[in-house]
Amino acid sequence: MVLALSLTVVAPGGIRDVAAATGLLETRAAATYSVQPAQHIVRVDVQATATNRKPDTATVRYFYLSAAFFIQPEATRIGATESGRTLATRVDRKSGYSILEVRFGRNLYHGQAIHLQIGYDLPGGAPRSAGDIRVESAFVAFIAWSFGDVGSVRIDLPRGFEQSVIGGPMRAFGTAATGQTLTATGITNQASWYALVTAERTAALTSTPLTLAGGEQIVIHGWPEDNEWRSRVADRLRRGLPVLERLIGLPWPVAGELSVTERAAAVLEGYAGFYLTDEDRIEISEELDDLTIVHETSHAWFNQLLFKERWINEGLADTYATLTLGELGLTWDPIDRPNRTSSAAFPLQTWPPPGRIVDAETEARERYGYDASYAVISGLVREVTPAKMYDVFSAADKGTIPYVGAPPPEVVRSQNDWRNFLDLLEERGGSKQASDMFRTWVLDADGIKELADRADARVAYQGLVTHGAGWLPPLAVRSPMAKWLFDPAREEIQAAERVLATRDSIAATAQTLGVTPPKSLEDDYEYAKEDLAPVQAAADRELDTIGAIADADHTVRAPRDVWMQLGLLGGVDPITRLDAARTAFGVDQMPAAKAAATEARLLVDQAGDEGRNRVVAGAQIAVLVALLVAAIVIWSVRRRRRRARAAARDVVTETWTQRPSGWTLPPTDWTPPPPTDWTPPPTEWRPPPATWTPIPERLADPPAGGARAPSGDSEPGGAYGTLPANLSGELGPPPATPAATPPGAEQGVDD
Repeated sequence: MVLALSLTVVAPGGIRDVAAATGLLETRAAATYSVQPAQHIVRVDVQATATNRKPDTATVRYFYLSAAFFIQPEATRIGATESGRTLATRVDRKSGYSILEVRFGRNLYHGQAIHLQIGYDLPGGAPRSAGDIRVESAFVAFIAWSFGDVGSVRIDLPRGFEQSVIGGPMRAFGTAATGQTLTATGITNQASWYALVTAERTAALTSTPLTLAGGEQIVIHGWPEDNEWRSRVADRLRRGLPVLERLIGLPWPVAGELSVTERAAAVLEGYAGFYLTDEDRIEISEELDDLTIVHETSHAWFNQLLFKERWINEGLADTYATLTLGELGLTWDPIDRPNRTSSAAFPLQTWPPPGRIVDAETEARERYGYDASYAVISGLVREVTPAKMYDVFSAADKGTIPYVGAPPPEVVRSQNDWRNFLDLLEERGGSKQASDMFRTWVLDADGIKELADRADARVAYQGLVTHGAGWLPPLAVRSPMAKWLFDPAREEIQAAERVLATRDSIAATAQTLGVTPPKSLEDDYEYAKEDLAPVQAAADRELDTIGAIADADHTVRAPRDVWMQLGLLGGVDPITRLDAARTAFGVDQMPAAKAAATEARLLVDQAGDEGRNRVVAGAQIAVLVALLVAAIVIWSVRRRRRRARAAARDVVTETWTQRPSGWTLPPTDWTPPPPTDWTPPPTEWRPPPATWTPIPERLADPPAGGARAPSGDSEPGGAYGTLPANLSGELGPPPATPAATPPGAEQGVDD
């Protein structure tokens, strides 16, 4: 913008000369900015033309004595000339700008023009100086302005500088190797036009390698003119990074070298530093801010690869930077406590990525975001403790599920947004305050609704954990909980509760029996990944089996009557089968256990009938045995009798065939009388005393043609043979009466 300055004089002849009104002094200017790193300045040359467009009147002539230009407040060595003639100048310093007045040295009347050459320097400020201008051998930063009602801007950069422009727009010509030129023409909005130019000559940066005890490799790139910055950064990284790594608990995540580069504050668009994740590069302003140095270094861990949302990573970076500085005994500027009700406040989950800070409103929102993130995260870390935060970071880094079961934590990759962070804080860190803090500082209306649904599902989940009494929820339950799918999660929780109820019934029955259920059901439950139906089926089988064992136990141990005792006598003991069932149950052999229990119960149930059957069978066997014994006795008696008769016959035969001397047979023509007519004479015969003992066996049948003696007074069944009457005397014919009984004749009943 150009301001017109006027002077009123009284001209001769009554004609008055007066100054023209503002806006009728037309100016055109072409500005050239030449960057001169060796002199640490940007030289500005402005070729301006001022033309008086105010027409005169019949009585008044208008003229200008000077023109004014807005220039940068850092401008030094200001001068102006006209065709080699030095013109007087005056500078009026203001806040953020200066007004340069160039006096023409003559009156500039209507239609007249003057060509001005204006020059000044923009000296590069020393590191950490208040200005925005830096002109170093490795880095340049300044803001270019346009001049005049219509202007153009040209910027000449030395060879080796890679440029970047904010504002403008400007066109670039040439290459960094040969030197680039930036141009903008036809600028008519000089009051708002600007170009923030930064240029970096990487080859001119110093490189200070730093290898730490843990093998971390860092290269510090600084301006050659700023030894203090390089020394400060190296010291804080050498001392602070090992502490930071220990506090976070994760290994150093940078595979190669971490590059730390010094930048001007103006280049960082209002921020103190940046961490470029894809390049493993940190850009830090030349300010000697220990909190910024450690904060940006912590972003090697705390970035989008660990947690998705900006507020989490920024809050963690500030929190762990302060913890590290505290251990090192260093101080930092306190971080302000945020006001949740301020106009700049917002739910942290809606905090956008960093952008250029161009106004106070943007700056206030950014400041609130940093302060609120630190307030939330530092409070949670204090509650959970850095030791427990190890587990939070480890799970986030590995992508493992927040809800831990019996197996090693499963990998369930997610976005690691505020939802997963909250789950990790509560499940791995044990936080009790996280939900309330999220509700107050982090979540918008939709997020608060999700949080309420989660709270209801977590009540059911905690009930399941309590009911489990050491049986941890399976992945079938934990997975939908971790994915915030709470309706499916509640369905799986109900299915898990049914399994546990069945387990409780099994345990109660097993306790009464003094047996321990097998661990297989617990393993099946805890390792179920998707569906609990097979687990429920296994639990039902186990319950059915233990029920069968209980029934068998009751039956086997009940009092037994005599019939049952008789039925079990000498057979399989039901106790052994019951013990076999209990043993099989304990080793998860359910079919064998149920079969053995069923067998034990059937043995007892059928014992009464078996006892009765045994009695009947015993009686039958006894009768059969008696009959068999009787038959054997009869057979034996008959057999002995036959043997006795045979022996007697042999004796009688021998007696008859070996006749004593003097003894003669009856006449051969003797015929015994018919048995019916024969009657033995009455006689009494006794054997000689002590000379003969009758053989108590039957004799052989009488010879053919012999006569059977009729039964008289003799004993029934007695056997009689004809023996010699005079064994001790002279042998002679036997008496007539005994001799009447021929050999083989007997009395009694024949068998």
